[in-house]
Amino acid sequence: MSFLQELDVAVSQGSAESRERALWYATDLLIVGRFTDDEIWMFGEIIGRLEQDIETAARAQLARRLARADNAPFKVVNKLAFDDSIDVAGPVLRESVRLDTRTLVANARSKSQQHLLAISQRRSIDPEVTDVLVTRGNRDVMRSVAINSGARLSDFGGEQFKISGSRPDADAVIVSTDVIAPGAPQPLKIDWRLVNDAGAYKINDVIVEGVSMAVTQRSEFASVIQRHGGQVQGLIDLMRQKTASAAQ
Repeated sequence: MSFLQELDVAVSQGSAESRERALWYATDLLIVGRFTDDEIWMFGEIIGRLEQDIETAARAQLARRLARADNAPFKVVNKLAFDDSIDVAGPVLRESVRLDTRTLVANARSKSQQHLLAISQRRSIDPEVTDVLVTRGNRDVMRSVAINSGARLSDFGGEQFKISGSRPDADAVIVSTDVIAPGAPQPLKIDWRLVNDAGAYKINDVIVEGVSMAVTQRSEFASVIQRHGGQVQGLIDLMRQKTASAAQ
């Protein structure tokens, strides 16, 4: 019988106090050791069973210990990430490399603004995740995304969006972006003015290279996007044309 099997037996027969000691023993052993995928899975099963019986403070401690472990069991980390307590979910949402894009997207679509804020503080954020953060996030989340150099927005027709900053504007937030086109001599600078509408931020105005597209043109924006099959590329092309016209 391996030591993991022996530990599993001890866990199933131990008292509450001994089970908590076993939790920290198994966690610390996992973090400092090198194990096969099968052994990591076994650790995950043991830690997962022990984690069910501990209080929030202990779960938060477990999350902090596993957040930076590159061999943390997927199942355990995922469960911690979806915990309603941000003290538990926060550390792994901010730091764990064991959370994949699909899991982060599901979390951002379903959990609280505090969970979204934690995700927005990751070292790098894939476009699929950033898009959900920008769509669902409140002002704090959007500011956090704006100052995170590792946050990437979706590419549209080969053009890349890079968030360069944000600033308050009365009851709105202005998010500044650079649109980088392949072969273009310099990025196209676009500011998006977002207003809070029943808890969700919506685009109120678009300012391209300092030229306001104005609220009255929102219907034109919508029709342009619709004519291009729902793709933003058509709107970007229109804004480039308007900017060029304004400069002449």
